[in-house]
Amino acid sequence: MSLPTPKVKGNLLIILLFALVSVCHAEELFVCSAAGIRIPVKALGRDFEEAKKVKVRVIVSSSGKLARQIEMGAPCDLFISASRRWMDYLKAKGIVSGDISLAKTSLVLVSKKEISLKNWRDLCKLKRVAIGNYRFAPCGKYAAESFKNLGIWNCLKDRIVLANTVAQAATWTILGEVDAAVVYYSDYLMFKEKLKLLKILPEASHSPVIFKAAAVTEKGKTFLEFMCSKKEIFKKWGFEVVCR
Repeated sequence: MSLPTPKVKGNLLIILLFALVSVCHAEELFVCSAAGIRIPVKALGRDFEEAKKVKVRVIVSSSGKLARQIEMGAPCDLFISASRRWMDYLKAKGIVSGDISLAKTSLVLVSKKEISLKNWRDLCKLKRVAIGNYRFAPCGKYAAESFKNLGIWNCLKDRIVLANTVAQAATWTILGEVDAAVVYYSDYLMFKEKLKLLKILPEASHSPVIFKAAAVTEKGKTFLEFMCSKKEIFKKWGFEVVCR
């Protein structure tokens, strides 16, 4: 199940935007970032602009959509993926070579209102639960994996609403279009005045949530090194920096 989305294809729009901006600003730095880590990346982009006097453009989407856009020729100096799958996809295409584990975080269940959940099976009493589209959004893949391991996927699957990104899942929850959503801890921190933290998904129930990063150009490598030197920004938004 999915909520209505605009008819114009997102991939085409973003690639056209990439092309237009790159013509006008050939010296800019393009960061293609998974939605789940967009908050600290955008903050560090602003810091980098001020320190290095280089315009940083942070393009945000799901990891899978970004990887395919990069494959199609969208400008990108640094790719940040929410899963190894899409990093390996670009490696196989020869677009990136080395990569590092940039940061890790947790998955949480949030709602606009207080909901009593004595156990995970109580989640099946809700009408609509949003997760990322597990076909291309790693947050959704982790959530589906967790629900299956918790033994509640079968009772939940017809109530699941698929979001294009974790940010969209959070927005739907704030607007009351879904009863609850699985998002990254950083998204909860960003909207904690509008969302309630219901539960933290057990780490043992899903693969580790690790964001991978790979420089496509030397400019991207410079920005990646800059990010790794700013651990406090990541910590503020619920991430543990790995950078190795």
